[in-house]
Amino acid sequence: MELLEGQTLAQLIGRQPFPTDRLLPMAIQIADALESVHAKGIDSILNREPRPADQANPAVPAEFGRVLSKLLEKDRNLRCQTATELKTDLNRLKRDLDSGNKRAAEMTESKSGASKQAVKSVAVLYFENLSGVKEDEYLRDGITEDIITELSKIRGLNTFSRPTVLAYRDKLVTPSQIGQQLKAAYVLRGSLRRSGSRLRITTQLVDTATDFPMWSERYDREMKDVFEVQDEIARKIAEALRVTLSPQELEALAVKPTENLQAYDLYLRGKRYARRQTRQDLEFACKCSKTP
Repeated sequence: MELLEGQTLAQLIGRQPFPTDRLLPMAIQIADALESVHAKGIDSILNREPRPADQANPAVPAEFGRVLSKLLEKDRNLRCQTATELKTDLNRLKRDLDSGNKRAAEMTESKSGASKQAVKSVAVLYFENLSGVKEDEYLRDGITEDIITELSKIRGLNTFSRPTVLAYRDKLVTPSQIGQQLKAAYVLRGSLRRSGSRLRITTQLVDTATDFPMWSERYDREMKDVFEVQDEIARKIAEALRVTLSPQELEALAVKPTENLQAYDLYLRGKRYARRQTRQDLEFACKCSKTP
């Protein structure tokens, strides 16, 4: 607040007698001011307690309300005695509010982090088949389900099972919808394209609460490298979610189900046909399982 230098009325009167032509206008101004005060309710100002600050504004901190009450105290001996005292009260209030807001923010962040740390659940959606060949859907299904199996080997992750995510295969759903319906913290989605012996797999791990990607990658590999790709995807997801893998988990992820790529291809074909439950499909599945 700005301090304006000047003299009080008492100082002016004390120096020399006031001429009437100056005294009367000043007296009229004082009377006018008193009249205005009375018109506004001087009795309320002098005798009635003001309405508590939190009733006028519920957002006002209780301590600030106490400072205001101290300023409006009817007993002059109970008011702030100096401007320094008022400034001290306000500075103390500001310090306490700032530190309180900081602690609240830290607590919120801590709880949010603890929640994500405690519930690292992942729903692996069936990858999109971009090969343009419907027959390649057996490969798409097989690789998706193998990634689910790989992630299930990590104890720090809760991975939803194949039957749970099967209902969303080939359906347009957003990560946030999956989060709401399955209560999954994260969604892994991707696509697959095969061209001859070449394989392109794109993956993206998304936070269902924000729809923001946590990790994404594209793999352009030979079909013979499919197991290494599955292993790397599982390890990268664990890394993105800050899950530390034990030596046993790393060893389990590195294990290849087979060295025979043709056998793996026939296994995936047979598994898809066996699920169709028709006699012809079951016969073809059995044929695949017996093919050397």
